[in-house]
Amino acid sequence: MPEKSFQVKPLWKYTVISVIALLLALLLVSIVLPNEYQTEERISVRVPASGAFRVLSSFETYRDWYFPNDTGYKIKLTEIEGSSRGQLNWRSEVCDRKGGLIINELGGGRNAKVFQHLSLISDKQLNSRFLDVEDFEIIPGTGAMIDIKWVRRRIFSFPYNIPAWWNEYGKKHLEKHRKASERLNQYLKAHFPTNVFDGFEISRIRHPGFHLLINGPVPVAAPGSGFDDELLNDLAEYVAKNNLRSAGMPIGLIQDSEVSDSLNKFMAIPLQDSLPNRSFDYLRIEGGTTLQVLFSGSGDIERRAAAALEDYIDTYRVSFRDPIIEQYFYDPRLASDTIGRRTVRMVFIESLD
Repeated sequence: MPEKSFQVKPLWKYTVISVIALLLALLLVSIVLPNEYQTEERISVRVPASGAFRVLSSFETYRDWYFPNDTGYKIKLTEIEGSSRGQLNWRSEVCDRKGGLIINELGGGRNAKVFQHLSLISDKQLNSRFLDVEDFEIIPGTGAMIDIKWVRRRIFSFPYNIPAWWNEYGKKHLEKHRKASERLNQYLKAHFPTNVFDGFEISRIRHPGFHLLINGPVPVAAPGSGFDDELLNDLAEYVAKNNLRSAGMPIGLIQDSEVSDSLNKFMAIPLQDSLPNRSFDYLRIEGGTTLQVLFSGSGDIERRAAAALEDYIDTYRVSFRDPIIEQYFYDPRLASDTIGRRTVRMVFIESLD
């Protein structure tokens, strides 16, 4: 009876086949599983767009809002190289991880609806497991408000996307982004006073009423139209001839006109007493709480100060009563250099929400 022969395949062949099958399975799983996680947060805050952009583009501020500050995850900034390379390196003191952020794109908005745009990417040489992309856009909001659109992406390299999916990283990514966005919001509010608009401080001050001898109106195109000596000359002559007692420097008054997109400008002289017999209009303005902005100069400075007061009113929904008042610190007719003129622009408010 012939003997049967058995051929035994070498064990290493089975091992190679198994390893190849496992690698193919892992490759297939990695292709099917997501490797990129993206979230978007948007905050609305009343800060200057230039100030917000300065915070986002200056790595010196990042330790205060970009990194978590809880006791379980401490961050130590090991390198801040500023704008020469635009890179920030960091190391965790808890889990011995390190990474870096590099400014990838910096500059003006991509279109007219965006003030500024900033894009950051992580340094692959310091962390090869994933690539982080931070994209910020500063967008005009309502009144003096701005919106900051923050898109955060994390792209995992193979095979690190597998444990990320297994551990439900998407939920963690969203939660981390929300907390970072809130830290940024709080940082901006803490570092930019809520009463400063375009560099002009808006103050709330109690002010007595006025007895005003007025002359006008003359239509003007916009607030901040400046001192009008032609309106004031006849008033000044009348006050001098009648030995009236003035209570201060000339005052400008601005009211809404009946003509669309137009304003009426008056000039006035404050008087110490009421004026029963008068050749000009007489106006009594009751005292109360005012919103005031102080500025020096004319032209663009005057227009910016007027816009700052309007932005404050729009932002905080303040109700006020006409007219808008420009109170001069000295007679502008006597000042040849308009840059040195000091003026308070104010409104009497009715309520402050």
